[in-house]
Amino acid sequence: MPCVLPVISIKVFSLIKQAGEDPKHVFEHGVTFAMGIVLSFLFLGGLVIAIQGAGQKIGWGFQFQCPIFVMAMAAIVTLFALSMFGIFYFELTAGQQKIDQLASKEGLTGTFFKGVLATILSTPCTAPFLGTVLGFAFVQPWWVVLSIFAVIGLGMSSPYLVLAVRPQWLKFMPKPGDWMEKFKESMGFLLIATVVWLISVLSGLVDSDAVIAALSFLVCISFACWINGSFINLSSPTKRIFIVRAIAIAVVAAGCFYVWHWFPELLGTKATKTKTTVHNDVNGIQWQDFSLSKLDSQLKYNKTVFIDFTAQWCLTCKVNEATIINTPPVIEKFKALNVVPLKADWTAQDPEISDLLRKFGRSGVPVYVIFPAGHPDQPVVLPEALTQSIVLDALEKAGPSK
Repeated sequence: MPCVLPVISIKVFSLIKQAGEDPKHVFEHGVTFAMGIVLSFLFLGGLVIAIQGAGQKIGWGFQFQCPIFVMAMAAIVTLFALSMFGIFYFELTAGQQKIDQLASKEGLTGTFFKGVLATILSTPCTAPFLGTVLGFAFVQPWWVVLSIFAVIGLGMSSPYLVLAVRPQWLKFMPKPGDWMEKFKESMGFLLIATVVWLISVLSGLVDSDAVIAALSFLVCISFACWINGSFINLSSPTKRIFIVRAIAIAVVAAGCFYVWHWFPELLGTKATKTKTTVHNDVNGIQWQDFSLSKLDSQLKYNKTVFIDFTAQWCLTCKVNEATIINTPPVIEKFKALNVVPLKADWTAQDPEISDLLRKFGRSGVPVYVIFPAGHPDQPVVLPEALTQSIVLDALEKAGPSK
């Protein structure tokens, strides 16, 4: 985020001074400072992995099958967006005093904890993006989580490392100005777009009245943040701060009570919306709703079956469907071979789909499986990184329904 840019020069000059301006020592301190940042982010990644540990037994993406998780993520991202717009700001002080003491030490130990401190102090600025990253990371395998946070750490530490070695390049750093604030505010709209997507996911889990209730709750949160940000500041007396924050908390509490009393399904872990029948384009693939009995029936009659394991919250699924599966060549191949297309919607928890995914050695969507006609015991599992040629070749090898 642009708001960290002015800090970079100050930190780099601090590293050079601490290293006594000796090039070798400057490099050592730069690397140590970078390690402090990277390891801080890897620690955050470890926390995510620990939290999602139980989820691995259920399947990647299971959180998005829980209305309360989706609603909580929508609330968190809304808070981040409001912070981007300057309505209020995040303050993280827990444990910072101890880090301050460690960072004040001389030598490489002090430099390392300066990197840790830089990570902590920049969190309020980077929280809007990190919040979205956390939401994504919660539904990824552990190695993806660590890769994400390692890259974030490398990205944040690289300017310090490079500029510590080449301080003359500091002249190329962008100058602070109003553009930074405007850029930050514009990024808030990306988070609002994320909230829209999360609400669309929620609409697949609960009915429309509950979705409206969720939106009303987000309005309560926004109003409470506006109250807190508009009526108190650093110079406000303690009594005023207490009263204003009490009112803001009361507004959020009223929203919570409204949801809890009238729409308890939003606080549940299971979808309450009845699955709708698959809607098809007249000229597209005529999908049928998946069930084990329907699959067994089609295989019994020697039909070639294509199963699309998908979910409304799966962006990869949507991209594959729009750019690969629902394209004229694939549609024509389905018709020519008389393939039976089944859509296994895993938006909400479905034991039949979950069990079948595990049999294929998968723990989440997207998954694409072809059962060749006459060989139901030799299913072909297509890769997630799908291409049109992969689908067409697999269908051709499977052959037409008999």
